[in-house]
Amino acid sequence: MLSVASGFQTQPGTVDPLVGKTLVLFKEGFENFIRRTRMFEGPPGSPTKATPLAVWAYACQTQSPMCQQALYEMRPNAVSEVKMGSSGRATLPGVPAGSYYLFAVTAP
Repeated sequence: MLSVASGFQTQPGTVDPLVGKTLVLFKEGFENFIRRTRMFEGPPGSPTKATPLAVWAYACQTQSPMCQQALYEMRPNAVSEVKMGSSGRATLPGVPAGSYYLFAVTAP
C-alpha cells in the first residue's frame, strides 16, 4: 500500500489543486516516456526549441487529441491509480515494493 498527501499550500477558502484529480503510479517517468517514444518531437531535421514535455503540455492546453493520446499510450506503464480525496490524501492499495513515478494533471 502507498499513501500520498498533497504538499500544496492553499489559502483559506481555496481548494487544493489535486483534490478530485486522478493520481496514476507509473513504472516509468512520463517525460522519459514521451522522449523515448518521440511522440512530441518535430519532423526529422526540424529545429525544435521546446522540450517534448512542454509540447505535450501545450497540446493539453489547446485541447489537442494528442494530449489524451499520450496518456492512453502510457497506460501499460501504470501500476495503480486513485482519485485524490477532499482531505488532500490518497491511498494506492496493492503496490509492490519498487521505484515509481506519481503523475497527476491539474490546471495551473
